[in-house]
Amino acid sequence: MKKSIIATMFALVLTTSLFGCGEKSQHDIYKEIYKRYSNMESFYAAATVTVRSDKSESVYSVRQFYEQPDKFAFFVDSPEEVAGSGYVARGGEFKLKSGTGSDFDTKVAFPDSKNYMFLCDFFEEYYKSEETSVVADNGIGTDKTVMSCFMSDKNPKRFMQSLTVDSQTYIPLTLTTYDIDKNPVIEVSFNDFKRNAKIDQRIFN
Repeated sequence: MKKSIIATMFALVLTTSLFGCGEKSQHDIYKEIYKRYSNMESFYAAATVTVRSDKSESVYSVRQFYEQPDKFAFFVDSPEEVAGSGYVARGGEFKLKSGTGSDFDTKVAFPDSKNYMFLCDFFEEYYKSEETSVVADNGIGTDKTVMSCFMSDKNPKRFMQSLTVDSQTYIPLTLTTYDIDKNPVIEVSFNDFKRNAKIDQRIFN
C-alpha cells in the first residue's frame, strides 16, 4: 500500500514536471521581448489613445509610423473635429498637420523631448533606466507580461510608464503613462501592430 502511494505521488510529480517543461519561463519571455524590440527597425500601429486630466477624458483613434533612426508620423483619425491632424518628423524637419489641408514646417531637433505614445521611445527609456521591473500577469484568462520603468526626466505629470505585452505573441497590448501619484494619464491601447513593417516613404513627406 505504501509503495502504491509513493508510486502514485511520483507519477503525479513526473507528469507535472513534463507539462512544466513546455511552458515559457518569465526569463525566456523577457529575452524574446528584448530580441524583438531592442533593435526594431520600424513599426506601424493603429491605436486608441485615452488622455486623462483632473477634469476631463479625451479618446482618439490614431495611426503611428516609425522607421529608424529618426522618422516618425502620427495621425489622428477620430474624433471628426480633429481628424487629419498630427505630425511628421524626419531628421531635423518637423511638419505639423492641421487636419484642414494646411501644413506647418519648422526646423527643430525632434524628438528631443520624450514622446509618451511611441513604443520605440518606451523601450529606449526602459533599457537605459536603472529602475525597471518585469512581472507576469497570469490571472484568469490572461497571459501577459508587464514591463515598467520610471521616466528619466522625473516629470511629476509623466512619472512612469508600463507596457503590457501578450506573453504568447509578444504583441504590445497597452502602453500606459502615470503621474507621480500613479494615476494613468495617457493610455495607448494597440488595435493593430506590425513590427518591422515596410512603410511607404511618402508617409514621412
